[in-house]
Amino acid sequence: MNRESYAYENHENDLLVYAFESIGKQGIIKKMVYFQEISPNFYNLAMGDYLGEYEIPIDDMHVSDNGDMPKVFATIAKIIAHFLHENPQYTVFIEGNTPLKKALYQRIITNNRKDLITFFDLFGVDSLGKVQNFDATESYEALLIKAKQIF
Repeated sequence: MNRESYAYENHENDLLVYAFESIGKQGIIKKMVYFQEISPNFYNLAMGDYLGEYEIPIDDMHVSDNGDMPKVFATIAKIIAHFLHENPQYTVFIEGNTPLKKALYQRIITNNRKDLITFFDLFGVDSLGKVQNFDATESYEALLIKAKQIF
């Protein structure tokens, strides 16, 4: 994806946690992206507003409405690309925690599919848990992204 994005960095040198700042109408909001291991080589993507040093360090339910959603999602896409470039054997699992977020994430993948399929294999998980190649006409419960194996 060649879209405008924010600079990001690994948070506190943790290779599974990334941080960046959203700058918009609500001010500067620190965002975090976590890759949480679900099973070997399989990582859940968690993202949200940074709350600080708490038991739950991000708020993934809050909608910041900072007016920069395309730039935030371009940044998250670049973080996923970096993570998979560094770990090509991994698969990233993305599941929205509300029906609106599930639809939004699927729409983002659909709108950027042409760019994404150059580097990634995209899959959808249907309501029965079946994994299939991503089809923009289908509705999914979750999405899977894997680095293309280029020989």
